[in-house]
Amino acid sequence: MSRAGASVGVAHDTGILRDVLVHRPVARSSSSGLVDQDLDARRQHDNLVEHLRQAGIKVQRLEELLTSALEFADARDWILERRIGERDADRRGIDEIAGWLSEQPAAVLSQYLIDGLPVADLPKMALRRHDSGNNAQGWFLPPLDGLSHPQRTLRFLDGGALISHPPPGGSRAEAINMSALLNFAPVFDEARFEFWISSDGADLSCPPIHAGDILVLSGETYVLAITRRTSAQALSLLAAALFRQNLAEHIYWIDLTAAGQCSLDDCLLPLSQDCLLVDTRILDRAQAVEVRPKTPGPMLDIETCAAGLLAKLLSSQSRPMRVIDVAAHSGAVGRALAKLAPIVVGPGRLMLFEEHMPAFATLEAAGLEIVAALPGSALMREGKGPRDLVTALLAEPASA
Repeated sequence: MSRAGASVGVAHDTGILRDVLVHRPVARSSSSGLVDQDLDARRQHDNLVEHLRQAGIKVQRLEELLTSALEFADARDWILERRIGERDADRRGIDEIAGWLSEQPAAVLSQYLIDGLPVADLPKMALRRHDSGNNAQGWFLPPLDGLSHPQRTLRFLDGGALISHPPPGGSRAEAINMSALLNFAPVFDEARFEFWISSDGADLSCPPIHAGDILVLSGETYVLAITRRTSAQALSLLAAALFRQNLAEHIYWIDLTAAGQCSLDDCLLPLSQDCLLVDTRILDRAQAVEVRPKTPGPMLDIETCAAGLLAKLLSSQSRPMRVIDVAAHSGAVGRALAKLAPIVVGPGRLMLFEEHMPAFATLEAAGLEIVAALPGSALMREGKGPRDLVTALLAEPASA
């Protein structure tokens, strides 16, 4: 949990944003240079970073923090053992490759661990032993495109760090990188945070959990979703930990497994302390429960929200809540609201992509302020953003 002097902590998803983690998109090259779309993504990402800084937000770059961690031999050993082991390949040439990687400058090793290491770039002796020349066009370590959307891998809840774990059989490379950064980067030496569930991205015993299935509506109210990427077992562990540290008064679960690839932030997003963006077409079909601690012991009491999650949330808050319902809007406005995923830089203050402009008037009519409308055509995933492009390291309550 958070302690005095901690440099990380997010007690509310609509707090005043002070410090964020970002990663510039991976740039892939072709025979004619960088791919045009990657260049566009990098330019747009640089523009986003500049606007964050202009808003007074400190921006930490993932690749720089990982490089700082890799200056330490124990960090190199830790991450290489897990990243190479995560490949689950045969061991021919593995020891030689691990030794060669460990000898690289920290910035070079960091680049390999993020942007990827082609088989063709391996030392010739290790290449012959590892692939016998049959796979020289492949990747020994693949590029991690997902790290450009770091909130999908890492979230801070109060003063605790939660690293997403994939379903069994899924790649843990991004989680391993993020775990190494949090465990070894000097910037976190005095942060004094706890890890929720697991601090090791390669922990195969950790049940799957996805950061997009977690929302902090206030310092005491959490909404967690069971989805195809987040298991009930993982949410049970997280809820028990939050209750044990007295960080949660209300925890709600909603089962979205029938909604396909839907995550919680597809149907419920806080935009300010008294305004929610919701999609009742999804919420009204999903079963919701309230979770409470059972004493004595680590068990949980579960009670169905008979009237549905939204009604329960609205009745449990200490102030009246406004609701913007995607289902109440049609045409371009409805489509834009459905893809809206803003960076909340402060209560009711939003950074958005200009591609979602049809929704701007609806947002402003609800009393919300659009502080920046940024180009995002090359950064959006499934038409959404820019929320996932930053992980909040420090967000202070609005009263601070």
